[in-house]
Amino acid sequence: MVNKTPSICWRILTAYILQKIMTSQSFYSNKHYNNYPNPFNPSTTIKFALPVKTNLSLSVYNTLGEKVAEIFNGEIEAGYHEMMFNASGLSSGIYFYKIESENYSATKKLMLLK
Repeated sequence: MVNKTPSICWRILTAYILQKIMTSQSFYSNKHYNNYPNPFNPSTTIKFALPVKTNLSLSVYNTLGEKVAEIFNGEIEAGYHEMMFNASGLSSGIYFYKIESENYSATKKLMLLK
């Protein structure tokens, strides 16, 4: 009769491999969603998800590359986040927001219509 129960070594190996997959950066990667609404007036929401606790910078730049706003700069927990950007002090136009963490960087376009 064949024993169909997995051996203890097989169960430990499987658990180890699953744990490595589940905690890898490629399994839980950074997610960066488009802001909504876009175009906007005067505020928009920027959404993103982080796989781990990290230092994060979220800044807005004009088309000349000058920083016009810093939405967030500091340590942030892992998980799903939403941050509001109020551009009431800026003129209509195209802007870019850049989100940077220790292992991730992305830039997206914003359109402010007044």
